[in-house]
Amino acid sequence: MRDHNVGKVKGSETFAGKEKGKKEASKQGEGGKGRRKGREEKERKKKGKEEKRKGEGRKREEKEGRKREEKEGRKREEGKKRKEEKRKKEKRKLGRGNKEGSKERKKEDFVKGRKSGLSGMWKRGLD
Repeated sequence: MRDHNVGKVKGSETFAGKEKGKKEASKQGEGGKGRRKGREEKERKKKGKEEKRKGEGRKREEKEGRKREEKEGRKREEGKKRKEEKRKKEKRKLGRGNKEGSKERKKEDFVKGRKSGLSGMWKRGLD
């Protein structure tokens, strides 16, 4: 009969009984820190991750803020343009005001040979 245990490594010689599903060899040296130290390290890592997340959030907020400002700026510009157009229209309306006086001016202009806007007077026979 052959001995089946020849050439096999005994359990005590393996890394903390790796075959049995315990710690891997690379993590072997990390044991024995005590609970407090381990917890502190975890908290430190957690804080780092939170800071990173906060940083990403801040970047996103800044980007959104810039977009919002640009949008508001565009709206402001459009509003200014609209107001300007409105003001111009009002000015034109005021310029056309006082119908009787403008009719008289038109007659004078017509007599003097300036025909601006007098096509209607031809039809009406100089009113």
